[in-house]
Amino acid sequence: MSITDLAHAIGSQVKADLRPHLVGTGLLGFIFVPAVFVLAARQLGDEAVSPATGGTYMIASIIAVIGALIAMSVMSEMYAERMAGTLLRVRILPNGPLIWSVGKTLTTTVVMLGTQILIFIAARIFLFDFDIPTSRLLLGLAIALLVILACAPLGFVLGSLIRGTYTNLLGTLVFVAVMITSGTFFPLEVLPRWVQLIHQVLPFYWAGHLARATLLGGEAAFEPIGEYMPVLATGILLAWLVIGFGLAVIVIRRSFRNETISTLSGMQAKIRSQVGIS
Repeated sequence: MSITDLAHAIGSQVKADLRPHLVGTGLLGFIFVPAVFVLAARQLGDEAVSPATGGTYMIASIIAVIGALIAMSVMSEMYAERMAGTLLRVRILPNGPLIWSVGKTLTTTVVMLGTQILIFIAARIFLFDFDIPTSRLLLGLAIALLVILACAPLGFVLGSLIRGTYTNLLGTLVFVAVMITSGTFFPLEVLPRWVQLIHQVLPFYWAGHLARATLLGGEAAFEPIGEYMPVLATGILLAWLVIGFGLAVIVIRRSFRNETISTLSGMQAKIRSQVGIS
């Protein structure tokens, strides 16, 4: 397959994946997420969280949540498409796994970057104390893109491991817990030390840290490390990007080799038994 044919196939995959997000309930969901975050920021009002108000602090930190959402989205979609037999059909196509994985990455990148843009626009309109300059917001979008690409491989790796309803639910709950405790909705320093240490290994805290350093600046009174370290944060995110995609390539190849009619039938039968359908 030529590069042109490969690019055309990936483009078709992206269009097919984007369509559900842009029509009907998918479009409502696309708007719903930014609306929830901005409403939550409004509820924080003028509560001081140095170096900004609570609402502005939350909007600046929301990039960490976007990172967790893209990993969770990739994981859940990979599981759903496995159970529907889509991955099995992809496996037999020429360069199918490559086209599928690149297309999925581009789709989730577009959706999550669009979500971040809507959040910034809504914050500008509805948060009266949101006075971050446009130049910084544009830099924030570049950070969001880095965060999305750093977190997407984690979704592929976990999605390759999930083979049942309960493990999918457990993975979702873990991501929700990570989002809540990532330092977006309240400073990370209020959590136990062991939770802080876990987050300082993951990309999500560093995503919010880099965003706060770029968008807010000023003091870093509520950062566990006591200061902004944008170079370190960027390095950690780049490490997750490079190592993550390197690992994801290996895991995805192995996962697609395991996609067979017998394994699919076994997983579907197990789910039917779990919900009481014989």
